[in-house]
Amino acid sequence: DYDAAYPFIASMGGLNEVLILLSMGRNKDADAKMTVLLEDQENWKNADIWYVKAICANRLEDLNWAIEALNQAITIDPKLIEIARLDSDVMDVLDIIIPPEEEESTLE
Repeated sequence: DYDAAYPFIASMGGLNEVLILLSMGRNKDADAKMTVLLEDQENWKNADIWYVKAICANRLEDLNWAIEALNQAITIDPKLIEIARLDSDVMDVLDIIIPPEEEESTLE
């Protein structure tokens, strides 16, 4: 029950709060929290923060932000490419950044 758990998780803030907001379908609220997290330059080095920002932006149909955030995430941690290929929240964005045929040619 996300509604019951939300007050406790929200009291901790951070990425967990954003994730529960996304789970509740509160995409605008999640994106607003991500914007606050990204005001701290220390978070700019965190691939997970950028990955979740890409999810928020894509759900809000802000493709430019989604591309920028996902690109930042996979630049910091290239292993996220494998996850993004399977994640329906960002797989279409990854296809723009790294088209599947381009990825296949680099694997050969």
